[in-house]
Amino acid sequence: MISILILGCKTNEYQSPNVSLENPETSFNENILNVPYLKYSDFEVFKDYEKIADTLIYAENIHPQFSLLQIKKTNDNIILFSQFSIDENEPLIENLDGYERKILDTLHIPNLKPNEIIISGCCELENKYGEEMIAVIEKTDGLVAEKINRAWKADIKTGQIEEVYDFEKLKCINKNYKIEISETDF
Repeated sequence: MISILILGCKTNEYQSPNVSLENPETSFNENILNVPYLKYSDFEVFKDYEKIADTLIYAENIHPQFSLLQIKKTNDNIILFSQFSIDENEPLIENLDGYERKILDTLHIPNLKPNEIIISGCCELENKYGEEMIAVIEKTDGLVAEKINRAWKADIKTGQIEEVYDFEKLKCINKNYKIEISETDF
């Protein structure tokens, strides 16, 4: 009972999870799922990865409930679908450092082509904003992705990342789109 209360609170006495992939008999996910962590680098297996993006999923709450953290080493991309441990009654949070997460599922996206990028939280499915959407799109200079090569949805009810096959109803914004503004525009 006490351990359940502690997991839901911000803590200053945090112990890094002792998780590695030393045992080849155990799958990657079995070693890291549902293990509380503060930083992805707390996991030995992710020490050499760099953070690319962290999309927060609020799921109609005042505090983020989930995140889609993209990390990368060379051309090896991993999405960590995690759930936060934040008390609903806590005042508005400006900084998520010190709040525990636990990994619900992972998505491994190796060997992107040079013309591909991963985006998350920038798509809509059937005209509904999808902060839980992940897509591999072809790079474009335009605002809207012209070609979606693969897509997934992080299901907040099941805690699983599921592949999306019907791209006809999916539209994604190019998060790398740059708007040129000159001084004469003001």
